[in-house]
Order: sequence, then C-alpha cells, then structure tokens
Amino acid sequence: MLARTLRFTDRLSALAMGAAVALGAAMFAVMLLEVFMRYALGRPLIWSQEVTGMLNACMFLAAAAPALRAGAHVTVDALAEKFPPRLRAAILAIALALLFLPAIALIEWTVIGRAWRAFLAGEVDEVSPWRHVLWPYYAAIALALLPFVLQVAAEAARHAIHALGERR
Repeated sequence: MLARTLRFTDRLSALAMGAAVALGAAMFAVMLLEVFMRYALGRPLIWSQEVTGMLNACMFLAAAAPALRAGAHVTVDALAEKFPPRLRAAILAIALALLFLPAIALIEWTVIGRAWRAFLAGEVDEVSPWRHVLWPYYAAIALALLPFVLQVAAEAARHAIHALGERR
C-alpha cells in the first residue's frame, strides 16, 4: 500500500513538472505577445505584467515537487556528508515530517481558504489597472502547491524507511 502511494505521488510530481513546463511556455508566449504589441503596434497590453507574475509563481510552485523528488533542493551537504547514511535519513525524515510538512500543509490550507473567500466575495485586484478577479490565481497557487505537500510526505516516508534499514 505504501509503495503504491509513493508511486502515485511520484507520478503526480511528474505531472506537476509537465505543468511547470507548460506554464513556462505560456509565460514566454505572453512576454512575446507583449513585446510585439508594445513595439510593433504601439499598444501595450494592460494585463501582461500581472499574468506573467501569476504564471511565474505557479510555475515555481509546480516545479517544487519534482525538484524535491530529484533531490534538487538546497541542503547542507558539507554537514550532512559527515553523518552515516541511516542517521542522515533519520534526521531528514524527522525534519520533513515534524517541521516542514506541517508548515507547508498550513500554507496550503491557508491558500485554499483564501481562494474560497476571494471567490465568495468576488475580490478583485485593487492595485492593478486590469482589476482582475483574484480567486482563480489563488486556486491555481493551491493546486500547484498540492503535489509539493504530498511529495514532502512521501520523501519523509522514504527517509524513515531508509533510516529503519528497510528497502526503499
């Protein structure tokens, strides 16, 4: 059962990576369109800066889960290399499960609530001249963050298994 759950989480992270790539391509397309509209037609887009920022944030969050799975996040390798592998795995399991997972899950829960409240209130961006509704952006942030929350739990489980001396 655990192995199946870990494989599902890894597949979800792979899908998140595909979404991050698609979001990067969309961001590039919006930037190209803005340059064309501004310099070729003399009609800059009112919404390009906001959309580019939103796509960038979602892309960054969507890439967090596959980066964690690949071990691409920042670690203190100089210190970690001094510990035996099982002790290092135990420290990572505890840090991920007891410190990081609750924090990132709380952020996820908060963003979901923020998206829901923005939807109910019909909240718009008061600063932007575009005055776009905000709930789709908050919902996209929550959706992009979800695979990361699950991957943190999966990696904590993997490190715990390794620390206990069992097969991964």
